[in-house]
Amino acid sequence: MTRAAALLFLVFAPSTLFAADPPKTGPWDVAALGRAEVKPEWGKEVGKAREVYYPGEPYQGKPTRVFAYYARPAKSDGPFPAVVLVHGGGGKAFQAWAEHWAARGYCALAMDLAGNGPTGRLADGGPDQSDDAKFRAFDDKTVGDMWTYHAVAAVVRGHNLLRSFAEVDKDRVAVTGISWGGYLTCIVAGVDDRFKAAVPVYGCGFLHENSAWKESRFDKVDADRRKRWVDTFDPSKYLPNVKCPILFLNGTNDFAYPMDSYQKCYELVKGPRTLSVRVRLPHCHIWTFGEVDAFIDTHLKKGDPLPTIDTMTRAGDTVSAKVSSKVKLKSARLHYAVAAGPWQKRDWKSIDAEIKDGVVTAKLPADRPLVYELAVTDERGLEVTAPHAVLAADPRSVAPAPAIARTAANVAYGTHERQVLDFWKAESKSPTPVVLLIHGGGWVNGDKSGYRNGVKRYLDAGISVVAINYRLVTQADAAGIKPPVKWPLEDAARALQFVRAKAPEWNLDKTRIGATGGSAGACSSLWLAFHNDFADPKSADPVGRESTRLSCVAVNGAQTTLDPKVLREWMPNARYGGHAFGVRTPTNRDGAFQAFFEQREKLLPWIEEYSPITHVTRDDPPVFMEYPSQKKLPVKGENQDDPTHSALLGMILEEKLKAEGIECVLVYPGKAHPKYKTSADFLIERLKSK
Repeated sequence: MTRAAALLFLVFAPSTLFAADPPKTGPWDVAALGRAEVKPEWGKEVGKAREVYYPGEPYQGKPTRVFAYYARPAKSDGPFPAVVLVHGGGGKAFQAWAEHWAARGYCALAMDLAGNGPTGRLADGGPDQSDDAKFRAFDDKTVGDMWTYHAVAAVVRGHNLLRSFAEVDKDRVAVTGISWGGYLTCIVAGVDDRFKAAVPVYGCGFLHENSAWKESRFDKVDADRRKRWVDTFDPSKYLPNVKCPILFLNGTNDFAYPMDSYQKCYELVKGPRTLSVRVRLPHCHIWTFGEVDAFIDTHLKKGDPLPTIDTMTRAGDTVSAKVSSKVKLKSARLHYAVAAGPWQKRDWKSIDAEIKDGVVTAKLPADRPLVYELAVTDERGLEVTAPHAVLAADPRSVAPAPAIARTAANVAYGTHERQVLDFWKAESKSPTPVVLLIHGGGWVNGDKSGYRNGVKRYLDAGISVVAINYRLVTQADAAGIKPPVKWPLEDAARALQFVRAKAPEWNLDKTRIGATGGSAGACSSLWLAFHNDFADPKSADPVGRESTRLSCVAVNGAQTTLDPKVLREWMPNARYGGHAFGVRTPTNRDGAFQAFFEQREKLLPWIEEYSPITHVTRDDPPVFMEYPSQKKLPVKGENQDDPTHSALLGMILEEKLKAEGIECVLVYPGKAHPKYKTSADFLIERLKSK
């Protein structure tokens, strides 16, 4: 079919596929979308998938096309169940995602929702996926040009397209989306009642109440504009309409969609729902969660269902919930955290719970205020959780101090929406030292907001503070950056240069700058501390002429090397690092690490460039490392409870630093230091001494 024919071929016929009068349809003509016969314009075959284009909604008065990858099972003619795949921020039409589902016996459509084709921007594409396209002002005349309007319509039209294929069983179609795709899935499941199952991963609504965009996009606009967006495009307005079974999958510390907003969303669903809120689940385009596969199999292929767990009940310090499972249960746990500070920074812990006679029971710890959830895992390794609950603090206790106001917020140090920083200025007549805070999250999630309650001690000591966001490896992946870790690490360097360039304006002493962070943020801090200076004295950019050297560094739970061979020698159960170099597999993290290990020789130049330990030289600054999660004596060659944050990583680097004559302090439970108990202790002393 020609492109023109594909764009113009829209046939409307009577249909009873959609509810006659759904409670909320928003700006979409839901009935017309459900009746639209969408004809494909086929492209070339790529791997086990095929390129396809189909008509989208008009944008700025002009017709559009949507690009997608379509994949189907290799054997037999069907009819097969099918799934619509909705990518998140910084994503694209993922060929591998469609192939993943085709290998599992499904027809799958993975479309692009940013106006792009397989090699870049389509001339007739819809709006891009920038935050400006999502959150800009609109009225009744321009609502049809908004990104969410186009994205929801593209998903529904993609559903129509799948249903038109002879090999698809149109009564067995599911939808799943990741991050912003999860947000869209919440809306689509509420307006398209033909879906038989839905799985939003991470994404949810109530974005105006608590989310990564509350401050930057909602708090800064007037009440009328905020209300118009929420009433039109927030999933909370559509989730009450969801009729199909729905699985909500998220992490306890998700940087974008925190647990309070998440709970408000799933509690709106009146039909069957399942929860899996996993402790510190990484946030990225992961489409290999076993829970997602099993849930959709249950409702489209009559597969074994996930376990069920009821709402918890509490009697004193004992919490319990009824559980049932067709597949034998392997374990039960109580996940909990002190319910204070930003959700992203809460320190979740887990203890064993007891399963007996269809009831899971655990004793709550003494911490208050407390947030907690019971979880059960079956023999397939699939985990479901009960809705979380919160125990308030003793009313006699002292309320935490409010966060300290920033001197400058969301200051751009680059052009990407993630290249922003916050600044707190210490009061002083003379230039002050600076601490650079780099958040963790595996370079796949996290946010600078998690540090707001931790700046007071530095400010009281006369040290100014900068907390940065940076581009994530998932965004680098989507942009074709190789290796993906190049973006977050080089952003840290650029932010440091930017801060030095601001020294006269912000009253900073650019000769006294230290860095700190946790986990991936700790790795970034060490990489900055050891790497050769990025300053280019001949640069036309004044920021580029600034130094990236540090005067000290103090980190928590740092990865010190990304070499899989070294990691496996020290910790046989090491499983971290491959994602930094684009290595992912449709298996679990152990399988992904094995693939990383097998590709080591090919990746070695990148591994060496982005591993902190590689760059150690005798002129590097003093280092403090703490590993508070270490539960047992760290012994080289033994499996670790938390290999990603094991003190063995500190010991690897400690050997190198001592050999070079560089001061190094390493602490973990069982190995204290008489003077420095925390990173802040170390940084304050070093930065205040001239």
